Amino acid sequence: MPISFEDIQQVARDLHAGEGDASKRSAVSRNFYAALHAAEHWIAHVPGMPSFGGRQGGMHVKVGNQLRGLDPIRSTPDQRQKGIKLAIKLDAMKVRRVIADYKLTDDLRPEEMTAQHVEADDYLRLCRSAP
Repeated sequence: MPISFEDIQQVARDLHAGEGDASKRSAVSRNFYAALHAAEHWIAHVPGMPSFGGRQGGMHVKVGNQLRGLDPIRSTPDQRQKGIKLAIKLDAMKVRRVIADYKLTDDLRPEEMTAQHVEADDYLRLCRSAP
């Protein structure tokens, strides 16, 4: 059954409200992936968005390249500025996701976990708004 980035965000909310660092770290990761899929949603609605992701890399790299690479003729300056803003925010959220998922012996402070949650909410709001 298909799901949406909102469904992933709801899982992140549930995990964030849970007990223990493992739940909260999982919420950090889910928040990042909700944002990544929200960015894909936004990309699909922007004129002049390149269909390629630029240089080789994982999905995050490709989406980031697309957000930064709007066609200057078919898109507006506001759309290009928003694409860059979304790319920068997504990069920052990925840093916390890497710590949460791969650097298990590193501290991820409660305020960082909460910041990821708040930033993901803001990110999804930006992606839902008109390109």
